[in-house]
Amino acid sequence: MSALRLGGSYWDGRSRALLRGGLAVIVVSNLLGVAADVWQDQRGPWSHPQAPDWLLALGGSPLVAVLLALGIAAIVQFARKPGQLAWGALALAAMALLVEADGALNEGPKRHFFAPGLALLGWLVGLAFARGLTARSDRPQAELRPWQEAFAEMGAVAALAGNYCDAVTSKMLHVGPGWANDTTLRAVVLTHHPLGDASLAGQYAHFVAGSAATSQVLSAATLFVQGGACLMLLGPRWRLLAGLAVFGFHCNVELLAGIGYGPARTLMLLFCLPWPLWLQRWPRAAQLLAPPPPVIAVPRGALLRTSAITLALVLAGVMVARALPIRAYAAQHHSYRGDRAGPRP
Repeated sequence: MSALRLGGSYWDGRSRALLRGGLAVIVVSNLLGVAADVWQDQRGPWSHPQAPDWLLALGGSPLVAVLLALGIAAIVQFARKPGQLAWGALALAAMALLVEADGALNEGPKRHFFAPGLALLGWLVGLAFARGLTARSDRPQAELRPWQEAFAEMGAVAALAGNYCDAVTSKMLHVGPGWANDTTLRAVVLTHHPLGDASLAGQYAHFVAGSAATSQVLSAATLFVQGGACLMLLGPRWRLLAGLAVFGFHCNVELLAGIGYGPARTLMLLFCLPWPLWLQRWPRAAQLLAPPPPVIAVPRGALLRTSAITLALVLAGVMVARALPIRAYAAQHHSYRGDRAGPRP
């Protein structure tokens, strides 16, 4: 038996109650945003042609308030104490349903709503993995839960990092290295940014759109920054550098194209900045970082068994997803033209 070490975190040796609470706040903000969208939307010719009637019926329905209340209540319970796997899963399900309804009612999903759900999913998967490691432990679950949250944190970070690595993989598979040419970013800027904008952001956007070399450098930097997100798993300093790079990337995209991805930026700041080092300077804030989680010894057999089960479940999930009509449904997002029936009211 040995103490299992992960990539490392600024939260190691400290309570992760504030980290869990910060994630819950971001999830609540996301729930409010997507619920407001679904409440204001109605089924129309721009809606997904294959969406089930019950999903489209959520647009403007009082059930939106019910799902919102359920999601907020669940995430509050999730934040109250460590190890709340069921409550977190319930909050994730409510948010996922609202996000999917929003995508079905409109021309497609709004991707800025994805990051909080992805981080919460990673947190829950990491928590479930840690429970598998200690399934045969004689120690009480209440004692194990603070230790399990180290895996939950790493799961959330891995999910966020995987999202950006997937973005690079998608660009390479569909376009190749030529994606980082001197026209890709310029086309995005000219599509999203008003030509008559005389503000500082507008002048910067016009400069990038008019400079082939600058556009190509920034496009190449996008690939390096997104691909480098995997470095967040190597330790706190690597996580800080990679997280700030991703944060800067999102800020630059907002200046150039008005695409903010606020939830993703907030999550980078939450999980990557050394909050425990800053908070421990104030006695009252330092109290929130205690008590530290215990050190739990994990048998090698438990690690191998849990890893094998996790891998099998992931492979099974991929095979089921490929077999179900989910792929065909998702392929219809953004592929239909609601404007054929006229502008939206």
